[in-house]
Amino acid sequence: MAETFTVPQPLIDQYAREGAVLIPQPFRREWIDRLTARVHEIIRRWEAGATDYPVVRRGGGMGIQNVILRDPLYRRWAVESPVASIVGQVTQSRRVRFYFDNFFIKEGNGAENGTLVHHDVPAFGFQGTQLPSFWLALTDVDVDNAPLVTWAGSHGRCEHKFRSPIQKPGLPLLPGYREPRDIDAYLAEGGFERKLHLAKKGDAIMVHPYCIHGSLGQAEGVGPGLRIGFSSRWLGDDIRWHGTVYHEVESSTHPYPLADGAEPPADLFPVVWDRELGSVAERTGIFTTHITLEPRKGGTAVG
Repeated sequence: MAETFTVPQPLIDQYAREGAVLIPQPFRREWIDRLTARVHEIIRRWEAGATDYPVVRRGGGMGIQNVILRDPLYRRWAVESPVASIVGQVTQSRRVRFYFDNFFIKEGNGAENGTLVHHDVPAFGFQGTQLPSFWLALTDVDVDNAPLVTWAGSHGRCEHKFRSPIQKPGLPLLPGYREPRDIDAYLAEGGFERKLHLAKKGDAIMVHPYCIHGSLGQAEGVGPGLRIGFSSRWLGDDIRWHGTVYHEVESSTHPYPLADGAEPPADLFPVVWDRELGSVAERTGIFTTHITLEPRKGGTAVG
């Protein structure tokens, strides 16, 4: 039976006000310990050349994408734990669908492995305010171990979109977008408070797609592989497809074209959690049929 967790109203209010909130220990410790052990196993197998998980290592860090759709344990967590319910409660969405996931692992020694300041909205063809990052700490994250940094309230002006600082070079600046170098001026003009999010292993941090954020680097001597953050992305009620030239990879993963302004199709992004029905995925056995943001192999969607 799907587990439950009631998010305290002050945390829901904080997310609405600031665009980011830390939720202390929303999952059973068994989940956290097993998820942590499993990602270390994935990394070991990848280093030995014995896994097809898409692991990328560069610049003092490591990324792994779409683990939920490949790994039975992570899939069970996505269905049986209260993660989708928490997303619905915090974003005030009636329904929640799964989008995709990423691991962000810092393994360098120094500030060079910090994350550039950005917001998430320009990276995805699906747009809206109810598309949070659910960032789960699988290690302790203190001030020396690459904590997340957000600017409280920076999500409130949704007319401002800054294209990704790691975007494919040569793409045009589309109407409605500004260059990432303009973010500092935007933050200064708005007077947004800079907040550092320290977390214990098992804490979750939810970040609004328009909230400006990044991370510090690891302090010298902290050592490799000691900061693991697992980010799953979820789609709420107001999400619609608005793909552009910035989203060609994502568009290539769809088995058929999506019309501009379309809701996430139910055959590709079925409802995982419903405010009235609870855990739909646990009851139906249908979680998702689609991997997003990863090119399909052989022309068919991978599930």
